[in-house]
Amino acid sequence: MLKRRPRSAGRARRLAQAAARPVVAAEPGHDAAISSAVWAEPAADFDQSLWLCLVFPELGGAGHDGSAESASRALLTRLADEACVWTSLVSVLEPDALALEVGGSLRLFGGLQALRAGLLQTLQAHGYSVVAACAPTARAAYWLAKAGQAQACLDTRQLPSQLGGLLLHELGWPAATVIKLRQMGVRNLAECRRLPRAGFARRVGVGYLQELDQAFGRMPELLRWHQQPHEFQRHIELPDGTESAQQILLYGKHLLESLGAFLRQRQAVAEQLHFSLEHRELPPTQFTLALSGPCTQTGYLAELLSLRLDRTALKAPVTGLILTAVALPQCAPANAATRSLPGMTEPHSAEQSSQTQRLVERLQARLGQACVYGLRAVAEHRPEYAWRPAAVSAAAGTAQLTGLYRQPRPLWLLRQPRLMALTPAAAPIEHIERVEAGWWDSRDVSRDYRIVRGPYGSAWWVYRDRREARWYLHGVFG
Repeated sequence: MLKRRPRSAGRARRLAQAAARPVVAAEPGHDAAISSAVWAEPAADFDQSLWLCLVFPELGGAGHDGSAESASRALLTRLADEACVWTSLVSVLEPDALALEVGGSLRLFGGLQALRAGLLQTLQAHGYSVVAACAPTARAAYWLAKAGQAQACLDTRQLPSQLGGLLLHELGWPAATVIKLRQMGVRNLAECRRLPRAGFARRVGVGYLQELDQAFGRMPELLRWHQQPHEFQRHIELPDGTESAQQILLYGKHLLESLGAFLRQRQAVAEQLHFSLEHRELPPTQFTLALSGPCTQTGYLAELLSLRLDRTALKAPVTGLILTAVALPQCAPANAATRSLPGMTEPHSAEQSSQTQRLVERLQARLGQACVYGLRAVAEHRPEYAWRPAAVSAAAGTAQLTGLYRQPRPLWLLRQPRLMALTPAAAPIEHIERVEAGWWDSRDVSRDYRIVRGPYGSAWWVYRDRREARWYLHGVFG
């Protein structure tokens, strides 16, 4: 029995370093400009699956070295995240390959050649060579790429001629299986297909027969789809430690740029950013930037971070910075052009709404969320209990706050009603409202409210306590 030579520690270390750094995407033996005869564009009515397989030759055969296999998996997972920009159907097919279903992405990216070129360009930042091949089945595309044949087969009927000449040792099958088939006089896939199916399954294995059926489209392939993580978390160390907000902001901008790339890959947005400032011997300083609406603009987020850092008191020099955020689906708000702003009664444009939202977020970053909030109406007759603080995005408009009652009510209420000397003859009375409520919570009131015109045209909202027979000023109309 043939034994695979163990991988060296140097190779395992190189794989681990590659998985941690930001493959050249150049195919060995192939020019970057592939002729149109090899990568011909599918017809306009092309409606079958099309798989683009990427094989990384330097990652092959690392399965018997635990550290090398782990590093290879980490690298392939990172590459699969980047490949999700081009299609949502990505699978880690083998320890050295990725399979992408690109049939539904051809029109979006301008055809097969453009998609392939863009995908390979995305992989330029890494240090491994890549062989890319296309076929109607993922197994066929993998075998073509594994054999170093960077070509595209667009029709299932062409698979026998395209795959028939592939030698068995080029498929990634174990050496013992290849030797057994060679002893039978079988050296390529065309000769494999001429063997009796029952005898092939009995002597070689049912699994290899299933791979043949999958490659030639006679059996569906069960693949495990790569799932992108929805939570972003990055850590960056500050070598010397610092208490300068400007230096912390510089490192924070690097984290925000990574967050922007993370969100763009997923076509997602973020609404809350959690920062943790690490210290050597003390617990970390933590704070959250809560946005009124989804945002992906890293420049604007850096501005909010700067405002928040200016009012953050540091207990000790900062030695590390952690940014955590959750990616949310990007959805356009309905009727954005006619949406009303919180506290407004007339519709405003999307640009005005965005400006107001940004102003609120800047104020919250500078003053704190506890100091900037909206109002939400509550079904309550007593004016002082008829509203609650709420997030600005969930705040009610003026019409909602005042439309629950028959008579108009002011938004500006005094914290405590102010006793005043008032006689009905002192000022004209325009409206009257009687409020009797609160007996169920021991804060019952019995009041007659009136609107009184004060000096200089001001309007006061006053009430007469029916139990004390005294007048109180409770609010002022704007």
